[in-house]
Amino acid sequence: MVAGGPGDGSVTDGQDVEQDQERSNLRLNVALCCVVVLGLVAALLGGLAIGKKYKDDGGDVAGSWWHNTTNVLLDRRSEIGGSRAGEYVGSAQISAVSLADDDEQTRTAAILESATEMANAFLNISHDDIAASVKQVRSLATGLFLKQYEKSEDGFATAARRAKAVQTSKVVWAGLVDSDPDSATVLVATTGTVANKITHFEPVSRTYRLQLDLVEQDGKWLTRDLQFVQ
Repeated sequence: MVAGGPGDGSVTDGQDVEQDQERSNLRLNVALCCVVVLGLVAALLGGLAIGKKYKDDGGDVAGSWWHNTTNVLLDRRSEIGGSRAGEYVGSAQISAVSLADDDEQTRTAAILESATEMANAFLNISHDDIAASVKQVRSLATGLFLKQYEKSEDGFATAARRAKAVQTSKVVWAGLVDSDPDSATVLVATTGTVANKITHFEPVSRTYRLQLDLVEQDGKWLTRDLQFVQ
């Protein structure tokens, strides 16, 4: 036995430690290989099960292996959208709902855009540029709402200037509640801040929900009524 320096173990002890480490590394490598193999087997079995279910559900498996694999991953069914129309969920039956035609989608988009513009114009106020807000609201209003707004705009402008108010707001959601060929009702949710003398000019969070009634005039959707709602 060859002795080492002070406090050192023997050469034999060092060899034993190295052998133990090699055996430990070998066991770890074997365990990792087992995990990988088992994972591949599980993935293969799972893939076969998914593929069979996909085929049983009417999936297209007429192509190559790669094409079929892509179809399974993307879940392309022989019927567009994989419709479940006609099925029963509890006591209710699923009914297919057709997409709105292009004209209807364009009309709905125009209504929501106009309502969003009005909400932004009505709620975004700066005491040093009241005229811009008033002009924008007027351009999007009609009927009784326009008349009421015009009557109150001077008092509103004076109050905003005295308070040195600045309110910022943006629409975070807008939804069509009801509509007919020439009128519509829209709900709008907004978030923003207000700062004025009362808040010591520190921005304070404000959220609003508005209900807007719109009418179509000369191809443009205008607000005829606007209310704050809970």
